[in-house]
Amino acid sequence: MVQNFACENNRTLQMPGISRRWFYRIAKYPEPVEHTCDVQPWRELIEKLKSRRVDLFGYIERSFLHHSTNKKQGMFSCVETIGLLKIESFDSWFKALPQRERSTIRKTQRKGLKTCVVDVDEDFVKGAFQIYNETPMRQGRKYSGYGLSLDDVRGKFLKMDNSEVMGAYLDGRLIGLMLVEFGDRVAAMSSFLSLISQRKMSPNNALIAQAVKRCSEKGYRFFTYGNMGYNPSLDFFKKNNGFKRYPVTRYYAPLTAKGQLAVKLKLCQPLEHSFSPTLTQALIPFYNTINKMLPAQSGNPDDA
Repeated sequence: MVQNFACENNRTLQMPGISRRWFYRIAKYPEPVEHTCDVQPWRELIEKLKSRRVDLFGYIERSFLHHSTNKKQGMFSCVETIGLLKIESFDSWFKALPQRERSTIRKTQRKGLKTCVVDVDEDFVKGAFQIYNETPMRQGRKYSGYGLSLDDVRGKFLKMDNSEVMGAYLDGRLIGLMLVEFGDRVAAMSSFLSLISQRKMSPNNALIAQAVKRCSEKGYRFFTYGNMGYNPSLDFFKKNNGFKRYPVTRYYAPLTAKGQLAVKLKLCQPLEHSFSPTLTQALIPFYNTINKMLPAQSGNPDDA
């Protein structure tokens, strides 16, 4: 049975995901939720997490919306960088893009690529299934979305209360998709994937343009695209499409003695967030090599 939790801005959230790290269990929401809703360690949520033997709860402070508060006592804090796009209007975003990106988006239209908000029907699910299962490797490492069944793909798009799916179509065929979560003053990119075989059609650029257009139409002034600083090629793509690195503070609230020990030893944050951006980028080829030798793991892929 899925438990829900009512957050401060009247949005009902499911319980955060729980995973094991080192010797402790940590709970945190995925990036789209963290970016679109103010999540805090409220009493009701903490009690539910303790009942599930969670040792730490991690959350970010959306400082791009309001002033940062003082450091919380007894918590470990660290700085992460997210990809943040501030939108005044679609036209102002488009005019601020590098000339090459503007030309690319115009070319996609001349080539007949169509982008739109799509209805998640069976045709869309079948098209998305082909995209997820096109290749087992993406960005130089094993892709966790490869091998998803038709039911798995269908399940990813079941709950669309606060979301829209953007699709890129060429001659009626789905070649790219993006899931955008709309929340409290912020829209966040979730799944973002396209056919590598159709890369020359630049569906990713066209989908970002469609998403920015929808954000502008709906009155959203902030659009986030995951973390930045941990993947040079992806960071380059984000920067060229208007996203900038923005520092946010992540807090780790200890709920048990194990959690307090993790905070004391500073073992809270993921390893990739523990290194400087320069060192992280230098280690990426080594990580990719190790990743290729590990057994494939299916699950909930991070597409963005």
